[in-house]
Amino acid sequence: GPLTDLQKEDLTTVYNNSLRTFSLINNLIEIARLQRGEKDVNPSSLELQTILDQVIAQWQKNNPGLEIPIAVLLLAQSSTVDLDKKPLEWVLHGFFSYLVAYSDGTGSLTLEVGEEVDVLVFTLRQTGITKKGFDEISLEMFAFICKAYIELQGGQIRQSDLDETEAIVQFTIPK
Repeated sequence: GPLTDLQKEDLTTVYNNSLRTFSLINNLIEIARLQRGEKDVNPSSLELQTILDQVIAQWQKNNPGLEIPIAVLLLAQSSTVDLDKKPLEWVLHGFFSYLVAYSDGTGSLTLEVGEEVDVLVFTLRQTGITKKGFDEISLEMFAFICKAYIELQGGQIRQSDLDETEAIVQFTIPK
């Protein structure tokens, strides 16, 4: 029969908690694989703009309730790079989620990709009001996995800052 409002609310809570639990379990499995050295990088020639467009489209599809605009500034001269697509996608998805977790749903995201002599420089910036009570466990998992994937590709995190109106993450990956 039909559900009462209270039943709908309870089922929604159960559903959302099951999604969070599923995400936590997947992140734990990913962390274990990274710590055991089971992940390799397999670089191939990639069109950078295409990868960035795909990552943003997929992230927006996976987060339909968030109306946060994402701007992409591709400042790198190289349009084709030799990277492993999957770790790069995971890192960008992870950092988008990481930055949005600090936001109250307002503001915007900016992804800037620049270039230095031997590295691409990715700068992700979230502007908006910082919310209180974010899910610290998930954020630590995202940060650990992203850092591991960046280091696996020979890169490093240069900056990770948060204040009341902005969060920034900057990392490099060799070209």
